[in-house]
Amino acid sequence: MWERLHQVDWAKLGHAYGSAQGTPRALRQMISPDPTVQNAGWEFFWGTLNHQGDYYNSTVATIPFLIEALENPAIAGRVEILHIFASRWRDAPNYGGDPYVPTPPGGEDLPIPINEDAELWTCDPPYAVWDDSEADADSDAADGADSEDDEDSDETAQDAGDRRELSSGDADEDAHEHRPMNLCAWQTARGIEAGKPVYLQLLSDADRQVAQAAAWLLLHWRDTRIAAKSALVSWADDDALAPIDRATAILQFASFRAEGDAASFQRWLQPNQPPMLRLAAGLGWAKQLHPDPLPPDAMNDLLAIIDADPQVASQLPHVGILQQGWWGASGNVSVLRLRLAAHPDREFRWRIVQSLSQRYSPEFMCSDAETIPVLLARLADPFGRIVTSAMEALCERATAVGDLFPDAIDRIIACVEPRSFEDWGDRVSGLDNGATLAGQAVTLLKRIRTQLTPDQRSRIQHSLRRALEHFQDANVYISFGSMGIQAKSWLQSQLSEFHTTDPVRLHLCFECLAFSHMVKSGMRPAEALAELIARHETDPVALAEEARTILRKCTDQRNPAIGVGVWLMALGRDAEWALEHLDNMANGTLDQYARGRARDAAQFIRESLQVPVEPSPDPLGSPSQRIRAWCQSHPNLEDGIIQTELLEFLKDSSADVRTVALRWAANQPSIADFVAGHLDFFGELLQCGDSVEWGISDRFEFDSKTVFWRREIRSVRTVAIRVILELPEIPPELPVFAAMVDACRQPELQVWGAFQIPQFSIADWVWAAEATGDLDSAEIDLRILRQERVNEAWSERRYRFQDSHQLAKIIDAINGCVISHSE
Repeated sequence: MWERLHQVDWAKLGHAYGSAQGTPRALRQMISPDPTVQNAGWEFFWGTLNHQGDYYNSTVATIPFLIEALENPAIAGRVEILHIFASRWRDAPNYGGDPYVPTPPGGEDLPIPINEDAELWTCDPPYAVWDDSEADADSDAADGADSEDDEDSDETAQDAGDRRELSSGDADEDAHEHRPMNLCAWQTARGIEAGKPVYLQLLSDADRQVAQAAAWLLLHWRDTRIAAKSALVSWADDDALAPIDRATAILQFASFRAEGDAASFQRWLQPNQPPMLRLAAGLGWAKQLHPDPLPPDAMNDLLAIIDADPQVASQLPHVGILQQGWWGASGNVSVLRLRLAAHPDREFRWRIVQSLSQRYSPEFMCSDAETIPVLLARLADPFGRIVTSAMEALCERATAVGDLFPDAIDRIIACVEPRSFEDWGDRVSGLDNGATLAGQAVTLLKRIRTQLTPDQRSRIQHSLRRALEHFQDANVYISFGSMGIQAKSWLQSQLSEFHTTDPVRLHLCFECLAFSHMVKSGMRPAEALAELIARHETDPVALAEEARTILRKCTDQRNPAIGVGVWLMALGRDAEWALEHLDNMANGTLDQYARGRARDAAQFIRESLQVPVEPSPDPLGSPSQRIRAWCQSHPNLEDGIIQTELLEFLKDSSADVRTVALRWAANQPSIADFVAGHLDFFGELLQCGDSVEWGISDRFEFDSKTVFWRREIRSVRTVAIRVILELPEIPPELPVFAAMVDACRQPELQVWGAFQIPQFSIADWVWAAEATGDLDSAEIDLRILRQERVNEAWSERRYRFQDSHQLAKIIDAINGCVISHSE
């Protein structure tokens, strides 16, 4: 085994810290029977060859040897190797190296450098030659030679297993080959895929943990999924196995959807099955059904199980759909989390309360009216980190707290006061000292300040002073999400916030838009933007004057000035008045970053002024105006004359005329008949890349934010796709899926300098893919598209990373995967 380990020219490969010439040593450690040695090897593997999830050419080179190790039953760590393969396979597309894409990133599949002069290694097992006392050389037994045969130290080094001596002892450690990371990701995943015959054999391995890890890996490929799911079903049905082992198989089985899965879930949910098995089956079925609900009987069964014994929920293994624990549970079983928020196990209770935060579980589906009482009850928990997590989730629902539960405000105020909690025992005092709890409580109260009575504002100030006295230590911090702010300075800054009911100061809103992690108010960007929008819609003149004043004083107000630039980009052409001030800031004495942000804002506003404004309807005006007037005056498509006129418009040379006509047609009840009568023509429209651009000045929601200017790029192809997606069925003659892929190679919208590709629903993508009759080819086409988006996200076109994330969800839906790429 591993005879050719030293024929790889490791000195020409690299990892996170330079030359990879020491990699063979780490590989031998990873499969050592000695746990201490094995841990050292794995530490090197994760911390160096896969540092922070990255891929290197040395990562690529290790894969064939790890696959070979899997074939040897005597080797330790086989389960870990299989789990790593699954993780690395799933991560590769996120690095722009999707292994399904047939062409490697960059177009060239670079080979691993080989040193043909290196001697084969004949020792088996490979770890037997490792002497941990040697830092740079193995024992002489590596080549079957005795140390007394060595003539000098150089020969000893050449006989050693360490690659440093076996290839180029004089090589510069920094002279290794540099390979693009997206190519390394692609090659690593392709190397993992090459081991499928080995993984299939491991399904019948005597070590069931190895077999189950192999099944988990094989689920990821469509052509091996049936074999993997069959193996998992056999283990889930095996009454001789412990319930936790059977539940593990079910949670993995549920991660990839296949026809007939519902029957298996229903069988495992039967009353004669162990509670843990039934709970796993219910969660798995819910994950596959999401966002649709579980059948009522099944949901009632799950509620009864956790009511009878809540410990069953905490004992479920974190695998498959629960790799992230209950944070990964689907939104359609959110009600279970509310039941589990009072769980007797404090660690599990803490994680459940955390999962009620939208920051951790964006799919959470219970209403505020259902959730807030559960969170308020947790404010009486004896453990500080649980109370703090409950307050963070309440802070996200501040408006609902004030509107639905005004009597709870006094309980929120009480949380500002210093408070003692039971010791958790892990010495992470920052989670339990009450500082973050006070900070979150104050932030919530600020968001509902207009609802506070004078007495409540007075008590808040009193509580703030007491908290300030208590948290005098400069090393005590308040956490707002991922940022930490010194408690003493932040609490001091809040004393004046509750003197009146006046809204927050504008310079803090602007600062938050620029640097949310540096704002002492604890304000979130969405909150700051909402405040600015409210001011803009009620008194735009005053808001503009405040922004102008900040830009004039940008030397003294750097951060708010940068935020003003961000806000002005939301106004687009309507911010023309600010160009002079932005230019002064860009050419002023501020640092390079601040000048660059001002320059970007000014450039975006100037670009918005170059985009034409969409014309108004006029039957006697330009072609663009006439088509708009025609659409207004013709309510339906029933009349044959109107159909003839529509067809003429659709054949017009102007992309604007065609897109306006298509958008009108999409809303007509009889459009299906019209398309059926002109299939060839619509096929041509699906291949037409002509487009027109308009600047639109009105309120618009984008990525859960509001802007007042956007640039629309309306493509004939994209609008034609939307017409066809409105039909009851996709005509098989029309290449809709291919057109959707091509449409997403061009932006459809620009807001705040970011481009967005056309947005089609996941259901429409799946529908169009199924209409092709070849899901495998459709999936590969989408993967190619997504790889383009990932690799272009930082380019000058500035596509949103959300576009690649959305494409990943579509790919998973087509592939049958129900777990996200972060799970």
